[in-house]
Amino acid sequence: MSWWYWIPVLSVFCLARLWRASDTPVMSDVLRTSERWRLPMTAVAHADAVRRTRRIAVGETLGAAVGVLLGGVGLALAGGAPDYPYPILFGFVLGMTFGSTLGAAGADPAPPADARVAHARDVSVDDLQPRWLTALVWLVPAGAVVATGVVTAIRPDPWQAPGSGVAAVVAAFATVAGLGLFAIVRHRALRTPRTARTDLELAWQDGFVARSVTLASTAVLVPALALLAIAIVPDAADGGLPFAVVMLIALGPILLARPQRTFRRRLWDDRSFHLTSEDLYPALRGT
Repeated sequence: MSWWYWIPVLSVFCLARLWRASDTPVMSDVLRTSERWRLPMTAVAHADAVRRTRRIAVGETLGAAVGVLLGGVGLALAGGAPDYPYPILFGFVLGMTFGSTLGAAGADPAPPADARVAHARDVSVDDLQPRWLTALVWLVPAGAVVATGVVTAIRPDPWQAPGSGVAAVVAAFATVAGLGLFAIVRHRALRTPRTARTDLELAWQDGFVARSVTLASTAVLVPALALLAIAIVPDAADGGLPFAVVMLIALGPILLARPQRTFRRRLWDDRSFHLTSEDLYPALRGT
């Protein structure tokens, strides 16, 4: 299959992923989140969770589509590489990661009139995700830069492998963009006041804020690990499989460790929330 066939194939796949933004998968995701975070579901919390979950799904799909198109343009400008559509695949994964992060960190609607404001002045990043994940956000890009510099200095013709130089530049720019996005999301998570009526609704909001920080961390680790792989094995830029391995290395620990539970252990101290008449009021308002 010629490389340019991958553009319509992955574009169709992006359109198919829009199904995740429909009611059935969004509801299933919200229910799984409620069980995973051990938070009861109220009318207000449910509406907010559905809106945020759908926004993440839409951002992920749009980001993947943009990444596929940019990868195809880059591959075409480079003259094309038959049977090795790594820029398209890399653009798909990276665009999906950035899109979901932007969707999770999007602006919130106007709060209800009876909402109280809780300032996040005492919240740190350690309350939102594990400390080891935050350390990786800074250590992996630094290691990738050091490895790239060492390889450039000691290896003769370090970037002679086909596409390795271009891939390294793209991965470096994506890493810098990911670090900038992480800094913005972290600042917004730590400085933006929360607006909620009850502690239960506030806990739901903090959970999604923690998710946005974790997704922003992923947006840094994916391109940084790709840059590290290119520096160590320049031939990795000539095929899509090494990049796929890098994505699994980046995403695997994050998904397996379930770091989004951190806010329950630190910020809310595993507090058990019980439904009250104030929580149920929006649902009973029409009765």
